[in-house]
Amino acid sequence: MSVSRFLAACIIALVGLPCALADDKKERPDYAKLIVGRWEVTKTNNAFLTPIGSVFEFTKSGMVKTTIKRDGEEDISVGTYKVEKEKLHLTFEKDEKDPVKIKEMTERKLVLDVSTKENTKQVVELKRLK
Repeated sequence: MSVSRFLAACIIALVGLPCALADDKKERPDYAKLIVGRWEVTKTNNAFLTPIGSVFEFTKSGMVKTTIKRDGEEDISVGTYKVEKEKLHLTFEKDEKDPVKIKEMTERKLVLDVSTKENTKQVVELKRLK
């Protein structure tokens, strides 16, 4: 290999390396900041557990208020939450639930995988309320 070909290969490698590294380091959104606000359930594959129209309100201080609407009645619960990477940890009245997987989150949309160890498969889609 000639010196000019070797230098050309090195230059191409040096120019391409930062581009490849930049693609690998695509940052995911800061879920802890994005989740703050009021969210309404718009889709679910298990309406008994989490009915459509239910509302989840997440505060900056780590509090969560759920309003589950079922059979014309509202069941309100207050607890705490913590976001760790793609996991949402919820605790209500000293009862910590299984972590919930955040499948997708944008400014307007939140998709959660609420599947449990007892093989209850549930995916819940929420939209941000104004």
